[in-house]
Amino acid sequence: MHLDEILSESASLFADRVAVNCDGLNYTYAELNTRVERVASAFRNLGLVPGDRLVYQLQNCRLEALVTIFAALRAGLVVVPLAVRYAPAQIAYALRHCNARAFVTEAEFLARLEPDQRAGLEWIITVGAEVEGTIAFESLPCEPARELPRGLATDDSIGLIIYTSGTTSRPKGVAHTQRRLSYRVDLFVEEMGLTQEDATVATLEIGRPVVLMSQVLPMLRVGGLLSLPKSGDAQAFWNAYRAQGKTTYILSAPGLSQAFLEHPDALKASHESLRYWICGGDRALPKLHDIAREVLGKPIFELCGMTEVGFYAITPPHGEIRPGSVGRVMHACKVRITDDLGGEVPVGTVGEILVRTPNTMFGYWNDTLGTFRAFSDLWIRSGDLARFDEEGYLWIVGRAKLMISRGGMKVAPLMVEDALREHPSILEAAVVAQSDPIQGQLPFAFYQLHEGAADPTVEELQQWLGKRVDPASTPDSFVKLERWPITAQGKLDRSRLSWLAESGGEGL
Repeated sequence: MHLDEILSESASLFADRVAVNCDGLNYTYAELNTRVERVASAFRNLGLVPGDRLVYQLQNCRLEALVTIFAALRAGLVVVPLAVRYAPAQIAYALRHCNARAFVTEAEFLARLEPDQRAGLEWIITVGAEVEGTIAFESLPCEPARELPRGLATDDSIGLIIYTSGTTSRPKGVAHTQRRLSYRVDLFVEEMGLTQEDATVATLEIGRPVVLMSQVLPMLRVGGLLSLPKSGDAQAFWNAYRAQGKTTYILSAPGLSQAFLEHPDALKASHESLRYWICGGDRALPKLHDIAREVLGKPIFELCGMTEVGFYAITPPHGEIRPGSVGRVMHACKVRITDDLGGEVPVGTVGEILVRTPNTMFGYWNDTLGTFRAFSDLWIRSGDLARFDEEGYLWIVGRAKLMISRGGMKVAPLMVEDALREHPSILEAAVVAQSDPIQGQLPFAFYQLHEGAADPTVEELQQWLGKRVDPASTPDSFVKLERWPITAQGKLDRSRLSWLAESGGEGL
């Protein structure tokens, strides 16, 4: 099935049912589908053709975000969502790397970009406040209506590119096809037993694959109800949760879940209809499980996945819940735990997770070598270390990669290090993970000064990074080193730095 057909099919079956609540307003399936049809026609009237990349960066609480996704898919375009937290350099890189022809955004985000960072864009479409030299979203040329034959947009054409930080200093564009994404949605619906009676509230941006594939598309697939408050806003979330009145499941990152469940309004809301509160993106710590039982009267479910392969393990909806485990391998997915030589290890033994699913990525956009390295005989290397127990529950025990997971947000240390090295006072920098009871991990920075250079303050370094990386990637702590710890092989001893970070930089 083509991804866009998820909405058009549901619009024919559930025309008068409310599909989405956005900013306090309800929109039926028929109304949403009509808006999508008009905007898709407008995209084609602009001259965009199947296969063109359309980048968007919009807040959740704007219906235009949802309309843009489906309109682009209906027009056969490749959707490239960018997080609203992205720094200008990250936005400019994605625009350039995917060779975007169109950019749908807000004045606030566009103002962050220098003129040369917008170079190459043929169309900039703004939502909300008008910006000179751009097209206002509400003024898109929807007429005359264009017929939208699938043409090049076959069921297995590229439909989505997600930029995700890797262990290198440059993000990777994970490319997914229409057919595989659609199949992923159906798998989640089947696994969780979702129906038209279900309703959910998004806590994170709908362009993030975990939200798109577990909340947005599944709800529209079955005729359910989706609420879109401002992402990350606890008060807006609980307002939408109460207004919806029948929320059956939530999916969020552990850090954000804890912040929401500790909000005063969490105890004022009724959780009678809630079946699942699912945490993904990082391990749910014991404290979060305790808070959930107190506030919700129900346990936390855990889910594990990767942008490259989608979800592959989840707490079984009708099975035993084992706090600390990410559950069992999902239907139609395969997981192997391997040693350094690629051989499978016995049950209970720790090794690296390799994953194979029917919805594995097509590859990394414009990165043949990176794609080749990601696969091992059609299996994706996760870089995560884990073990299986006797009953098939999967337990994550660490990360083989350098990646830092801050409240479900991925932080690439090398990207932060590169940005720090650009500071005129800093000669060298290294960033490692520091454990945190709320967010799981925090980036902790060490640096060395150029000879005779003034030592910058923490505030100065954070302001410097604020223009170059996203907020989640900006460390809270910076420690100056006179000398780097070196291994016997003459390499930087990151293990020593990690130990120092856990002690807050003490023991130098």
